[in-house]
Amino acid sequence: MKKRGQAFLISSIVIIMVLAAFVTIANFSKKTTFSTFPFVAEEIQIESEKFMDYSLMNDYDYMGDFTKDLSEYVDEDTTIYFIEDSSSWACYSYVDGIPENCNFFDATGPIIATLDGTDYTFDDLSPAKHFYFIMIKEIGGERYVYTNA
Repeated sequence: MKKRGQAFLISSIVIIMVLAAFVTIANFSKKTTFSTFPFVAEEIQIESEKFMDYSLMNDYDYMGDFTKDLSEYVDEDTTIYFIEDSSSWACYSYVDGIPENCNFFDATGPIIATLDGTDYTFDDLSPAKHFYFIMIKEIGGERYVYTNA
C-alpha cells in the first residue's frame, strides 16, 4: 500500500513540474513586431544621395520640396530632422507639413543639434554641400535613431 502511494505522489510531482515548465515558458515568451524603420532609413539615405547628385549636376535647388516629401513618407510615430547647408546651415523638421526649427542648433564648429534632450554631432565641415538627416522612432518604450552621418 505504501509503495502505491509513493508512485502517485511521484507522478503528481512530475505532472506539476511539467505544467509549471509550460507556464514559465509561456510567461517568458515575448511577441516581437516587425519594424520597417531600418529599411525606410536606408531608402531615404539612398534617395538623398541621388537627389544631392542630381541637384549638383543640374543646378537644381529644391531641397525644401524634397525634405517635405520625405517627411510625409515616414510613419506618424517617426520624427525626421533635416540638417542642410543651402546658403547657411539649417536644422528643421516638419510638423503637419510646416517646417519647424530645431530647439538647439550650433554650426560654428562641429555641427551640434540637440533633439529631444540628446546631442547629435556631425564633424564634416568641408566646403562641399552637405545634407544630413536624423530619424527618431519610439517602439515599446525604446528609442531607435538612424542618421546618415
